[in-house]
Amino acid sequence: MKRSGEAEVSAPTLPAILRELPPERLRHRNALGATILLSNFLLWVCVFVSSVWADGILAKVALATLAGVAIGVTFVVGHDASHGALTSSERFNRWGAWLAFLPALHPPASWDWGHNRMHHSWTNLRGKDDGYPPLTIADWKTLNVFQRTLRRVYFTLPGIGLFYFIEVWCKHIIWLDRDELAQLRSRRAHFFELTALAGLVVGQCLLVWNFGAWQNTGTGPRFGELVLCIVWPNYVWNWIMAFVTIQHHTHPRVRWFDRESEWTFFHAQVGGTVHMKFPRIVELGFANIFEHTAHHVDKRTPLYNLPVVQRHLEKTYGDTLIVQKASLAHLRDVLKRCRLYDYRAHRWMDFDGRHTT
Repeated sequence: MKRSGEAEVSAPTLPAILRELPPERLRHRNALGATILLSNFLLWVCVFVSSVWADGILAKVALATLAGVAIGVTFVVGHDASHGALTSSERFNRWGAWLAFLPALHPPASWDWGHNRMHHSWTNLRGKDDGYPPLTIADWKTLNVFQRTLRRVYFTLPGIGLFYFIEVWCKHIIWLDRDELAQLRSRRAHFFELTALAGLVVGQCLLVWNFGAWQNTGTGPRFGELVLCIVWPNYVWNWIMAFVTIQHHTHPRVRWFDRESEWTFFHAQVGGTVHMKFPRIVELGFANIFEHTAHHVDKRTPLYNLPVVQRHLEKTYGDTLIVQKASLAHLRDVLKRCRLYDYRAHRWMDFDGRHTT
């Protein structure tokens, strides 16, 4: 399984890895966790309302874009609560996740199944992990013209938001098939959550529409306001989600598997999850989610403790971990080289079936 240029490292078991981690990683700072979640949610509310209220197209575009960013940051914090990691209070974590997932239109029940249980348990194992499992050249040849065109759009900078929106949110978060529904802890909760999300969208639309009516704007401008204040922030949010998650699990050195017999926790979570290095202010702004190896090794670690775990892992396992300096050039390279996958050779391919790694 070793590649040329990679250090040979034994594959310790999960219990052995956890025993070596700093014990203070599990200490909760409840006031900090609650403050981070509630302040980000309130920031989203304020920015959304401001985008509706603002005069001038430039101000609206700026505020609507900021609303999309606020959705992303709020979701990251809610994601920590969904894992039960943000605070020591199970009740606060549960309701905090529900609140934080509202702006992103993510029902916690399906997220819990698809992300918390499947993605984290079987990272990079096709058939169980729905986080962008790469197609093979044989899969590619079965696609029709429209499907191939859509896939090509996914692997462009503007199109990665559609990648997440269609392939993850639509197919595995909202419209679950019968087998996926059977895996939920509660179908009733999922239905309630979908109803609440639909109610939120309707409420947002009514707010924007009625505000336009109060200002005596015409029907056309009011539809424009709906697109700008509701559709655009959600596109920005989906783009940010894809920007983050694609780079966490897609990289020339990342290996995917389609046979459980080949898959190991160590190779997937420690050696196959990327630590994207951004300027520290960006990492703080996104609640340390880029310290992603640490998060995958122990999802119980609160977001404010991830840096110390990440440093420990990088010191302990060295070049086994993938540490990548973030840049648009790197993302373009990933989108160009990591389009299809050869699961037998464990090499990435382009759409023509040529190996690129």
